[in-house]
Amino acid sequence: MTRLLVLVEGETEETFVNAVLAPHLRNFGYTNIGARLLGNARQRFRRGGIRGWSSACRDLERHLRQDRAAAVALMADYYALPQSGPRA
Repeated sequence: MTRLLVLVEGETEETFVNAVLAPHLRNFGYTNIGARLLGNARQRFRRGGIRGWSSACRDLERHLRQDRAAAVALMADYYALPQSGPRA
């Protein structure tokens, strides 16, 4: 049985993982499926959108180090994804 941690960019994705994706994936052997917001998304003044990749990558690496037995996935949409600059 595998634990799955899904890092999400916002509350909409968090709700989707917990309400729709988790029950479906339990049928495939995942025992513990949880969504976690990247960084401090609940405290941001501007809602929506992922932070820069370097910041998201640090969050992924941190979660992988904390629980080496869990699988980790990233769920982000492509809307208004920066093409260049520091947030690309």
